[in-house]
Amino acid sequence: MKNWKFSRLFDVQQSVEISEKDGYRYLHLGSKTVQSAMLIKSPNELVLSYTKAMMGFLLLREEPKKVLMIGLGGGSLPKYFYHHIPGSDVTVIENNQEVLTVAKRYFDVPENNERFKIIVQDGVVWLQGNTNHFDVIMVDGYDESSQVESLATEKFYFALWGALGRDGVLVINSWTKEGRLSRNISNLRSSFPEIIIIPAERKGNAAILAFKEAVRWPPNRDLQSRAHFLEKKYALDFGRMLTSLKEENQYRDK
Repeated sequence: MKNWKFSRLFDVQQSVEISEKDGYRYLHLGSKTVQSAMLIKSPNELVLSYTKAMMGFLLLREEPKKVLMIGLGGGSLPKYFYHHIPGSDVTVIENNQEVLTVAKRYFDVPENNERFKIIVQDGVVWLQGNTNHFDVIMVDGYDESSQVESLATEKFYFALWGALGRDGVLVINSWTKEGRLSRNISNLRSSFPEIIIIPAERKGNAAILAFKEAVRWPPNRDLQSRAHFLEKKYALDFGRMLTSLKEENQYRDK
């Protein structure tokens, strides 16, 4: 196993660390907890189950054109959109310059260009000056021990509501332990009338989908067809996601 520690390079209290094992590279922030993972031979594919669950929003929404992401980590999801959904423009807000430097150097995160932009700023502050409306917003903000509290408040979720287009969807990576999932959902309900859960294949995380308007559920036959189409296009297990989605949200065919 290889390990690198960068806290001395950046003169910061929270260390930014990398480890490698069995062809995978991992990002850590001050602990052994894996914040991001990359298959070195296929750097633009999704590895961690929670990132795949977050893509489950495609079962209910078309491919987005304008994407906002709060939190970069190793850049798995921004890279995935950039390389696999070429019609999307991706904006990433990351408050840690050291994370950005390591992500570009060791995780193949692209440089800013006409379709891809990373802004180093606090996500809460950036939203205050934002005038754009996005088709999908993804929030994946964690430090060495837990979800960043400022990215899970009612006030923050209301700001995200304002940054979404009418048919947009907010996607949040949430822990399911320590009551975190219930707290996140409770805070979201102050702004979002429709919330759908997609559990990650590996227990401990779930993707929360929040919508500005009630979702019109398609018939099961259409959902199955959609999952099959998405599996062929993206090589992700949308069939399993659909099964979990229906079980978790008590879907009933019309």
